[in-house]
Amino acid sequence: MAPREPQPPPVTPAFVAARPIHESLPSLPRAIRATVTSEVEVQTKIQVDESGRVARVAPLGSTGPASDAIVRISEEVARQWRFVPAMRGNQPVASEVVLMFRYTPKTAGN
Repeated sequence: MAPREPQPPPVTPAFVAARPIHESLPSLPRAIRATVTSEVEVQTKIQVDESGRVARVAPLGSTGPASDAIVRISEEVARQWRFVPAMRGNQPVASEVVLMFRYTPKTAGN
């Protein structure tokens, strides 16, 4: 009996991450904008479904003095994004993306 040839490992289809095709940018109301006294970054984790729509948004954290209002506005804006869905081979699949929104203090020239 001849020895068996080793079988190659199964090929896993390539994964291509979701890509944004519509990005919304936050616009802070004047009263909230006035509270930004140093740089603030808000990170949100979003789940993108197989059609490229945002299915769920979850706060990840923030740096700087981020008020609840700034976090809430960031989450609302994240829900408006649209994506080319992630692909595994030729199949669209759900995926997660982390978005970061940065707010800077208003300066005299702005």
